Amino acid sequence: MPACSKSERNAHNDANGNDPCSKRRRTVRCEAYEVAYPQRIISELPIWKANNVKMQTRIHKIGESSLKMLREPSSITTIPPYLLRPLRSNWDAGLPWWNPRAIRYLRENLPSSGTVFEWGSGGSTVWLSERGLSVTAIESEREWADKVRGRCPAANVLFIPGTDRGKFRSEAQLRDRGEHFFDDYIAAIDEFPDGSLDVVVVDGICRVECARRAAKKVKSNGLVVVDDTNWQFLLPPPETFEGWKRLTLSGFKSNSGPYIYSTTFFRRPK
Repeated sequence: MPACSKSERNAHNDANGNDPCSKRRRTVRCEAYEVAYPQRIISELPIWKANNVKMQTRIHKIGESSLKMLREPSSITTIPPYLLRPLRSNWDAGLPWWNPRAIRYLRENLPSSGTVFEWGSGGSTVWLSERGLSVTAIESEREWADKVRGRCPAANVLFIPGTDRGKFRSEAQLRDRGEHFFDDYIAAIDEFPDGSLDVVVVDGICRVECARRAAKKVKSNGLVVVDDTNWQFLLPPPETFEGWKRLTLSGFKSNSGPYIYSTTFFRRPK
């Protein structure tokens, strides 16, 4: 729409001094933009929303990490190794993908020989096997199971995928997004007699139910290790390990962003 001259604007002004031509120009320009660029508006809006959600999630996680540092000041000791190697792959290093305090505690409390059962596999499988322990690891992803098996032939790495029917559905917040059921995956531990395992690591799918199944399989004074318990939905209910000693160790872990993660150890009474 062509602009009005100053004399035209003065002639068009109403009694209150308003310029209706200006209003029309703004309206037409707005409508023209919406007509000319509707796809741009539509396509950019979801991206903005997605980025906004990601930013809110990051802010929330940083806030949670700050509170956790206040509750567990010792977690600050994990900052130097994180800053030195923030993107280090624990798989390449042959270490569990836990914070350094949790790795140190398990190293100091492992038996010299014994039997370990894992839900989830990776650097922890390599690390435990290298310490002379007999390791059985259950993995829900075929390619990853093959990779761990190739690097750690001493371990018994079993691929057990999810199914379309069952009782125990995966967590909606984890990688399977609640799409499958993992009854067979969970039941793999039933091949071991009660009270026969020295350590059980719960670091895969359906962690709450896995932890419940693990309780009766661990020896007296044995350990059940549940990773990422900073997320409340992964923390077993109190009755699962009633009467057991409990220790939660938190800290930064490499290749996981500037956030604090927790690993909880449950020790069966003697």
